Amino acid sequence: PKGSYEFFDNQTSFLSECIAAWEDSLRKVKNSTGYASIREQRTVLIKRIGDIQQEIEQNSVLMASARSKIHSLESVLSDLPAMIPTEKVTGNEYMRSDLYRLQLKELELLSQFSEDATPVREAQRQIAEAHSRLEENPQINMGINTNRQVMELSLMTEKAALSSARSKDQALQALLAEVNEKLRILNDSEAVISNIERNLEIKENTFRKYSDNF
Repeated sequence: PKGSYEFFDNQTSFLSECIAAWEDSLRKVKNSTGYASIREQRTVLIKRIGDIQQEIEQNSVLMASARSKIHSLESVLSDLPAMIPTEKVTGNEYMRSDLYRLQLKELELLSQFSEDATPVREAQRQIAEAHSRLEENPQINMGINTNRQVMELSLMTEKAALSSARSKDQALQALLAEVNEKLRILNDSEAVISNIERNLEIKENTFRKYSDNF
């Protein structure tokens, strides 16, 4: 009948246009996403994500180690003086000068008197007292604690290592987010392609059905 003919003719024309539009959409999406290598892209991205996560874990271990070392070094340094005694000198400069003066006096007296003479014995007594005062009032010379210097250098090194590891962690986290986003876009694109292909298949099946009845 003429009505049936026109119906099938209209339907086949409409479906033909729909199929052409879907095919064009499918082609554009595939071209924009590189659909031919979509599986390979996914494999590469998933491996990259795994590698980055592993690197983040390794870097986290380094940060934990640096923090532990910094804590230990700071604890030791808190009890380590910057200056330490380096030399013990008996008495002060005045006391040593006084002793030297008395010793010269003794030599002068010995040139005039015997050792048993009263002036000589008095000088010897004064010398003995001067020696005693020197021993009782030692002078301590202080110097830089080289052990502390070494530990301070180690502390600076560990702090620099921790700072570097933190910067690396931030960069890795940003890179991981970027790669995850690429994988998400790839998965979304594949879903769009699958949806277009399903609709295209439905239209093609319907088109064949009407063509067979035309």
